Amino acid sequence: MKIHVLYKFIDGPWGGANQFLKELKRYFVEKKLYTDDPRDADIILFNSDQRSVRAGLRELYMLTSTTNAVMVNRVDGPIALRNIGFERFDTVIADLNNVLFDGCVFQSEWSFLRMHECAEALKPPHVVIHNGASRNLFYPRRNGTAGNNERIKIIATSWSKNYRAKGFDIYEYLDNNLDLTRYAMTFVGHSPIEFKNIRKQEPVDSETLGTILREHDIYITASINDPCSNALIEGLVCGLPAVVRNSGGHPELIGKGGVVFNDTADIIKAIDTVAADIAGYKEHLPVFDFCKVANEYLEFFDMLLSQRQKCKSCFKQINIGRICLLSSARLRLFDLGHSMNNKFKGIKQKMRLGNRSCCQTS
Repeated sequence: MKIHVLYKFIDGPWGGANQFLKELKRYFVEKKLYTDDPRDADIILFNSDQRSVRAGLRELYMLTSTTNAVMVNRVDGPIALRNIGFERFDTVIADLNNVLFDGCVFQSEWSFLRMHECAEALKPPHVVIHNGASRNLFYPRRNGTAGNNERIKIIATSWSKNYRAKGFDIYEYLDNNLDLTRYAMTFVGHSPIEFKNIRKQEPVDSETLGTILREHDIYITASINDPCSNALIEGLVCGLPAVVRNSGGHPELIGKGGVVFNDTADIIKAIDTVAADIAGYKEHLPVFDFCKVANEYLEFFDMLLSQRQKCKSCFKQINIGRICLLSSARLRLFDLGHSMNNKFKGIKQKMRLGNRSCCQTS
């Protein structure tokens, strides 16, 4: 099996998808499963975030005529729940899933269920695989807690400075209301606001971030409708019990390793609850082993390749629909103000009349 990750990687600190996919690519390279040339790939993994869809759709279009690889989409949605006005973007993702991609990876059960709600049912084979963090960079402190007899140390991290999506309303509230005799708080990343009491640090590379996380006692995230927060997973893997907003995949990720809150009315209480039993919550931290995560991807790829072998004619016919679909989608993505559903209707009806149904699983 040869795998290619169709993603424009960015060096240095960046968003969660960039960091996770870099680590996933590194794993495939170490296992001698990776190819830099997508035309030689058996599997092409695509990430359907806003930047990748806008920048990579042309390349996807070109690949449909030069490769017979199995196309897999790592879904990063629903995007409209994090960014107002992007409802049509999620419709595009759903349409691409249903006609272009042979399989979909959802980062959480929450993401899978919400995509069904905001767009029509997703038809390709799918699997839910949580993200992971490198054990070489993110791991717990060897002994004790970071705070010892000093103030309890809280940390939040975010690459994006989107005020609403990343929950800066909560961080602003904590900046003004956190008990500074008991707690000290650090924020690492980009921020749209100037903090008065929270210590602000610019984005750092993953190795440095791991070190900083281990210097703290509690991780907090207030992001909204985040399907599977890499930042949260990094905090958990570094041994920090979490205080998370009751939104997106957060509750699903922390299990019994933290406490959820809803808004400013109960955030302080949630922090106090975890602070009162840090050691107890640490005993219930979930495990996000990166090798296990990567192998789950490989198992899904193997299943899709096996399915391809059983139904070669179905996939060959799909290529025609892929090219037509992408020609239309490329144009529409440059102007999301126009209606998207009508232009896809004819293509989707033709695909439903084809033989794709014989190789569908749920």
